[in-house]
Amino acid sequence: VLHLINTYVQSISQPITQLLGGIEALEAGRYQAVDGQKSDKEMGSLVDGYNKMIGSLEENAKNLDRKNEEITYLAYHDEMTGLANVYGMKNQIDQLTKSQIRSAAFVLISIRGLKTINALMGFAKGNQLLKEIGQFLLFNYDARASSNEFAIFIEIGNDDAFNASIESLKKALSAFIKSKGYGITTDFRLAIARYPDHGDDFEGLFEKTTLVMNLIKDSPEIYSQVYHDRMKRDMSQKIKLMQSLAQALQNGEIIPYY
Repeated sequence: VLHLINTYVQSISQPITQLLGGIEALEAGRYQAVDGQKSDKEMGSLVDGYNKMIGSLEENAKNLDRKNEEITYLAYHDEMTGLANVYGMKNQIDQLTKSQIRSAAFVLISIRGLKTINALMGFAKGNQLLKEIGQFLLFNYDARASSNEFAIFIEIGNDDAFNASIESLKKALSAFIKSKGYGITTDFRLAIARYPDHGDDFEGLFEKTTLVMNLIKDSPEIYSQVYHDRMKRDMSQKIKLMQSLAQALQNGEIIPYY
């Protein structure tokens, strides 16, 4: 009788002890199932329910981890091309500029003519071209900076190497666009800033190339331009002139004729 009582007590106490251990493991972030084979029927049902709960919690935790990984990826990458976005490239460049890199070129590439492609051939065709350009830009550090702009960061040496790298990029990109049959409707502009001369981090380099791009993007003749300090003054004067003209029109000092 004592043996039967002892066996019965163990069939209850052991699962309870295991359940308590499982709960403690769960509090520590571990998902630990419990062996209910030696339990009686009622305790076995309790153990089975506990194990199902642990399995469900573990699966939910894995799904949450996957979602967090996806969110983190999308926060730093362009969904269409798979390239880094500006936030991802900022992280890359800021880390590089803290290392031993001594000289580099930051190049902002504007693809022109996408509106024509979208209007004549559909947005799917325009998106396909952007994807193909993203795949073509096989540099260690590249990104899609905006809807029609890409950015690359190229480590270079002296002025000759710098000029050669830019010319090589222009020729290769031009040949690639023509090979895809977009040569008539599409071309590009390159705005270039040098590290560390024109900026010692991503923000400084991106600001300079954005300024250059605003000056050359509608030019029919200039396909690439390196930043220089007078551009900032020229842009400032241009903005002041536009503001003065707008104010003059508002005051009736200028009468436009159409």
